[in-house]
Amino acid sequence: MQKLLIFKNAAKNIKKAEFLAPSYIYLPITRKINNPISINEKVLKGQYLNELNYSSVSGKIVGSKICYDLNKKVNALVILNDYKEQRIKRYKESKLDRLKRLTDKVLLSKLEKDNQNLILSCFNDRPYIYNNELLISDCYQDILDTLYLIKDNFNYKNIYIVVKDTESKSIEKFIKIIGSYPELKFITIPNVYPVNDTNYYSEMLKIDDYTILNFDELYKMFHIINHSYANTEKYVTINIDGKNPIVVNTKIGTSIKELLDNLKINYNNFNIFINGTVGGIKTNNIENIIVTDNLDSIIVTKSCVANSLKCINCGNCFKYCPKKIDPKRALTDKEYRKSVKDICIKCGLCNYICPSYIRLKENLEGDE
Repeated sequence: MQKLLIFKNAAKNIKKAEFLAPSYIYLPITRKINNPISINEKVLKGQYLNELNYSSVSGKIVGSKICYDLNKKVNALVILNDYKEQRIKRYKESKLDRLKRLTDKVLLSKLEKDNQNLILSCFNDRPYIYNNELLISDCYQDILDTLYLIKDNFNYKNIYIVVKDTESKSIEKFIKIIGSYPELKFITIPNVYPVNDTNYYSEMLKIDDYTILNFDELYKMFHIINHSYANTEKYVTINIDGKNPIVVNTKIGTSIKELLDNLKINYNNFNIFINGTVGGIKTNNIENIIVTDNLDSIIVTKSCVANSLKCINCGNCFKYCPKKIDPKRALTDKEYRKSVKDICIKCGLCNYICPSYIRLKENLEGDE
């Protein structure tokens, strides 16, 4: 297996905060809306609007706006929050029926694959993001109960719970109760990156014929089973200039500008990275970026990325690339770059490991 990078230990002091009262919610309209929607129409928390979105607040629709889901431009429905948190009524149905009715079709088809093993990845596969560790601390037993429901109804022979060995709080929670769930197998792995987009499970853990379920996907299903609608909140790691991170619970659809303003975080004249400095996106404008399922962290830092220097031919970019791409060759060979562009998983290790600060990832993506 290609050499993977081991990151330093996780942060020990993680602060927790919440911002659950944004003035507006912005929900991307990426598929056809289920029913016609009109201006000033009232919506309830948890109301199903289209195949991807549930309203995360109660309020009224006041229009639409162009926003950004990470770096992707989307047309978003704008909901004015009435701060009443009025919820939709709950259907009387079995947990399994509710799960199948409300789970996103893409996620449901993933579960229904004819694989013997299910791997629950309890870590965020980007370094220095701590959302799952706090979420697990809040609901670890409910999560295990949800896994049992999946095992009983989707014909998996084995279910593996995988945690990185740096996530001590998650390990402690699972060890206390895992003995009550004898059919679930608990595994810890080193803090390597990346894992989920590589052959790590088959080559290092000798697990084949598997489906990977990310922790946030399982949490969505847990929420559907217990609340009759998908989760409307999101944990986001915020790191300010390398200090101890804050994990904030906020509404899906919140403007990150309003989120940072509410937390009194100064971001003017700072560099801002979405989803980390390793494989994330640098942005100079947060005005229209919103919290979605894809957004896991916001890093606000004064530290500037150094200007690129001349390549010293160290070979580290190829050595650590999990897909065995040669990023250095892609700098000058356009045909090679075109042939490997779709193989690249955008993990950002080539940027992170380069001693000359060359933006190899962006070159592979065709942005530079």
